[in-house]
Amino acid sequence: FTAGAMLLLEQDGKLRLDDPLCKYFTPCPDPWRPIRLEQLLDHSSGIPDFVRLPGMRERFTQRMTPEQITGLIAAQPLSFAPGSDARYGNSGFLLSAFIIQKVSGQSYADFLSDRLYRPLGMTESGYAEDAPIIPGRARGYVIRDGHFENAPFIDMSIPIGAGSQYSTAGDLYRWDRALREPGLFTSESLGKMFRQRRGGFGLGWEVASENGRKVIQHNGDINGFGAFIARYPDDDAVIIIL
Repeated sequence: FTAGAMLLLEQDGKLRLDDPLCKYFTPCPDPWRPIRLEQLLDHSSGIPDFVRLPGMRERFTQRMTPEQITGLIAAQPLSFAPGSDARYGNSGFLLSAFIIQKVSGQSYADFLSDRLYRPLGMTESGYAEDAPIIPGRARGYVIRDGHFENAPFIDMSIPIGAGSQYSTAGDLYRWDRALREPGLFTSESLGKMFRQRRGGFGLGWEVASENGRKVIQHNGDINGFGAFIARYPDDDAVIIIL
């Protein structure tokens, strides 16, 4: 969804994915100057994964501002030179969410609702804020010492852009249908999203071959929850597991 939002802003002419990252962050760390926006989405920026920073998991229960999280990330050395490698991480999606807010003038939640969910009829998807009552919202659980417990709390300001959404299998099927042909997204945007790059990454997706069939997929997990979607475009098939 974050990659899709960035592509919509590019379609609107409000940014370009080949823009330098430092165009959108002031002050900008010198190591970030070679990084382009596209590299945030295909995991080739070299920016380390913020969820793995020392002490970060202990802060998951605390509300954090974009400036606080960006400051923590910016203080870290790059894991590799931008474009020289690709390693999965959450920081690129989180920084992209902040860019979406700056460029659109809307909150990340409102932009996704207005430009993705409502146009596609995804009425059971949105930002998983903690306070609002969301009818039918699932509880998350973990297994500890062989029995189930309530999952540890995580403040939804932490995974913005990288794991902060709720949805249903039905809504994710609507998302799959919207990605099959131009409509919400142009042919150029879909081509960028699903082009296989270094490490097998597209933009917000992993692109691979499985038993001779092309598969566009992604998994995810957060405290108490796991999710998986695999799209087989040549077979018009999709697997969604929540």
